[in-house]
Amino acid sequence: MGRDRVGLFLRASARCVSAVYYFLVFGILVDRLKRSELPWQDRGFAALFALLAGGVAVLCLASAILLAALVWRRQAGLPPSPARDLPTATESATAGPPEAQGQGYAATPSSVEGSAGSAEGTMVPAETSLSPPAPSATAPAVPTLALGGGWDRPAYGKIVYACFMTPPFDEICLMNADGTGGIRLTDNEAEDFYPSLAPDGSAIVFSSRMEGRFEIYNMNLDGSEQRRLTREIGSGLYAPAVSPDGSSIVFTNNMDGFQSIWFMGRYGNDPRPLTDPIADDVDPIWSPDGRSISFASTRAGSRQIYLMDADGGNLRRLTQLPDMGGRTSWSPDGRLLAFYAGPTGDRNIYVIDIGQGLVWQLTYGGDGAGPCFSPDGQWIAFAAYYDGDLEVFIMRPDGSELTQLTFNSFSDWQPRWGP
Repeated sequence: MGRDRVGLFLRASARCVSAVYYFLVFGILVDRLKRSELPWQDRGFAALFALLAGGVAVLCLASAILLAALVWRRQAGLPPSPARDLPTATESATAGPPEAQGQGYAATPSSVEGSAGSAEGTMVPAETSLSPPAPSATAPAVPTLALGGGWDRPAYGKIVYACFMTPPFDEICLMNADGTGGIRLTDNEAEDFYPSLAPDGSAIVFSSRMEGRFEIYNMNLDGSEQRRLTREIGSGLYAPAVSPDGSSIVFTNNMDGFQSIWFMGRYGNDPRPLTDPIADDVDPIWSPDGRSISFASTRAGSRQIYLMDADGGNLRRLTQLPDMGGRTSWSPDGRLLAFYAGPTGDRNIYVIDIGQGLVWQLTYGGDGAGPCFSPDGQWIAFAAYYDGDLEVFIMRPDGSELTQLTFNSFSDWQPRWGP
């Protein structure tokens, strides 16, 4: 007999026994009152007293039976209440116990039946505004995304990030991957953000408005030789990323009322668009082999993650999830893509298996954003509000070993990792 049936049987038995006892006791008392020689008004008071006494007796007996049932369940190794055996939908999405963090759910249109998920746990439903495939009689089996294993190296390398040190402007800061050696690189009295380390760790590219509009700049790791790479090819240029071979840069260009993905040589030569300005295409990131680019786009109505070849061809959508963020990051083996999603104030970090289209939720709370894999794939850096303001954290790719790196009274965000 299942645990829920056992609980129902015990409760029903307690009620039946209580009812029989109540009717027997109350019937005997009423019969005695009829045979007594008390005045009718006194008999009424006596009957009321008998009713109350019988009720108390019933409650005591029922409590004793339920207490005995509770002791039996605990001795049998069962939870105290069958109603708590299964979490509610809200608890599944927000509580995030460690054992639930290893459950995958479908994120791509090809693996969604109405809403993403399976019996193993649904955390983020598919978006109804996008067209899912025709429903089938049975939901497809969703395998578990395997992330565990072999993370034994400490964090190393450099992390560059935006630091809000001189309001109202963000500047660029750099630190070691363990949080030590933090230094400020820019002091331009202008907005400097979206920093990214070159794959060889030799330089930093970033977006700055130091000359009137947002353009793409390059500088050394100590902040010296800040060099402008672009010149008036759009109303605002953001999120530059150097290709793995160091020969080119992709970035976001705001023009004609929309943002699109652009490409140029390493030092600003031959800039050209990769996507048409028909929607907001933002935050491009190279794949480790340099053959693909991931980015976020609203071309399907809501923001989703897309992939395309390095020349802009073979465009395909990777996700179909609600409240998607922008910045993503590839794992060094090219198998996983880290991203963030959720409503403002309640965003979390996720990874998606690109081949299987399965998603793993890594954080539960903190309003995290901007994830970035370490060069060895053993860590993920991101920004979150765990301590009250925006700080940089790192964690393992399964969400374990959460470690805070910055402890400032101002916001630190947009971390990008390099060697």
